[in-house]
Amino acid sequence: MSTVAAAPPKLRQNQLSASDYEHCCVKRGLNPKWITAGCQTLTQTQATSYLGYPAKSGGILIEGANGQGQLRPHKPWSNKQGKKAPKYRTALGDEYDALLPAHPTDKYHWNHLSALKQKCYKINDIPLLIITEGGFKAIALCSHELPTLALLGVEMGLTSSKDDPQGKRYLVPELERFAKEGFGFIFAFDADTYTKKPVKQALIKLARQIQKYNVPVYNLPKWNEDDGKGVDDFIKNQGIEEFRKQLLSQAYCFDDWYSKYGSDAFTTVDGNKIPKPDIVGVEIAEQYSDRWVYCDELKTWLTYSLETEGIWTLVSKDYLAAEIHSILKARNIKGYGTNAYVENIIGTLKRELFIRKWEEKSSTDWLPFRNGVLELATNKLHEHNPGFKFTWQLPRDYTVVEAGWTKIDNWMDEATKGNAEYKELLLCFAAAVLRGRNDLQKFLHLIGGGGSGKSTFTTLLTALVGESNTATMNLSELEDKHEIARIFGKRLVVLPDQDKAPKKMSNFKRLTGQDRLSGRRLFENGFEYVFGGLTVVTSNFPIFHTNLGSWLTRRVRMIPFDYQCPNHKKRDLMKDFSGELGAFTSYLLSIPETKIEAVLKGVGDRSLSTTVWES
Repeated sequence: MSTVAAAPPKLRQNQLSASDYEHCCVKRGLNPKWITAGCQTLTQTQATSYLGYPAKSGGILIEGANGQGQLRPHKPWSNKQGKKAPKYRTALGDEYDALLPAHPTDKYHWNHLSALKQKCYKINDIPLLIITEGGFKAIALCSHELPTLALLGVEMGLTSSKDDPQGKRYLVPELERFAKEGFGFIFAFDADTYTKKPVKQALIKLARQIQKYNVPVYNLPKWNEDDGKGVDDFIKNQGIEEFRKQLLSQAYCFDDWYSKYGSDAFTTVDGNKIPKPDIVGVEIAEQYSDRWVYCDELKTWLTYSLETEGIWTLVSKDYLAAEIHSILKARNIKGYGTNAYVENIIGTLKRELFIRKWEEKSSTDWLPFRNGVLELATNKLHEHNPGFKFTWQLPRDYTVVEAGWTKIDNWMDEATKGNAEYKELLLCFAAAVLRGRNDLQKFLHLIGGGGSGKSTFTTLLTALVGESNTATMNLSELEDKHEIARIFGKRLVVLPDQDKAPKKMSNFKRLTGQDRLSGRRLFENGFEYVFGGLTVVTSNFPIFHTNLGSWLTRRVRMIPFDYQCPNHKKRDLMKDFSGELGAFTSYLLSIPETKIEAVLKGVGDRSLSTTVWES
């Protein structure tokens, strides 16, 4: 007869054995209410179940309000002979996070952020959460109405590099959540922070990552270890008021702390205080991992939110060198001699921040505005994020409340002389430009004399996608590699008032056919890319020969412009149009993709003029 093993007895949550209660509340002097709210005793069997591997002892489990736990074994053990037994252990396989001590009476303590901000210690009216190492230290401060988060280890404020394909580290979720909500932080680690280089290195990495969220970081000043190694010991020995007076009120701004105590944290060269360039490079890479990148495909550096929030900008190596110089200067690293030191740092950065291809989100699915990125399938506006990889942005906010686009509509009726098919083609082409439908492999050719409205339409398209996202040039300039480089990242190429088509049209063919273009920036390496936008050509007369090839006849959509505006009606149309661009954008986005494709491909019974070829 088979028997079923009995499940280990479950201990009532938050129950502490008498000896563990004495350890926490008498020996450590911690608040009984906070201890019983967040701590319980585990037997050896329960500890094994919790940890996910054999425990050699029971212990005290500190349970955070957010589910993060930490076990203090009654009898610490080592996994390897000769290796020091860790005082605390965490469950196997869990993604670690900061531990938020459980409040004795308020289960929403960490979620009601406006109330939490009122409870926080403040500097310059900014609410600051304290960060320490270990659950007991956090409980000690929380019980004195100083909201404190506990890291499970001084290195564990950042995610593991093993969990990221590129080996990068980010803030653990709770730290990121609070940083995004505008909380600053005060580091309250042990007194030996000032003497242990690995600890200082960990704090510097953590602080630099937090500072990316534009929130302040502070560090407690140095104190005599005889007063207590940790903040809980200090409070037990000296009292909470002395902690506030001697330490909290004297906290250093982290950059000041770094200048005074942190500049020697990394490996030195020949005994002096100049850190090795590869060490500095790795540190800078961690700090700028979501703002700098080197792309092998484009053979260039890009930086995020340099000129405009939410977009990546191509920058030169000289720009990067100047930025590194500023960083070194701010960290008081000087006397490194030649430019080779900075070059070596750049070399390390290039390896650390290397990506093979530039994979920008398709504008057929996502559209970047100033106030966020619109997901076209759901009409949901997302926050800007480096991961979108956008190198451009529409020059206005996205809004669903718009007045209308009557003035633009009326002008298009006038310019097309009431021809519904011409107007439909212009609207669908504008919609294709907005969505980046280069896959249609179509370009627009507007033909007509001066004052007929050609330039008004191209100016309208330019205003629609933004002047910075438009390149204006001549057909002949397309054979210049430097001009081709200038087109990268643009959404629209305008070739205005062309007199004739040049004999060499290979790059124009590539531009309009989703083929790779080869460009080269001045004094930089060459690179290749596929143009992601559309092209408009204007001319007074027909300029293309039918004998240029069938590719041209397949790709061109021609419209004759022969409207002449009476003198008494002439005005600054773009001044009239500017207030309607938002509504016009919304309308263009409402045009179904199937209609855009049908109109631009000439599907169905459409009789647009095909007689405007040069004879």
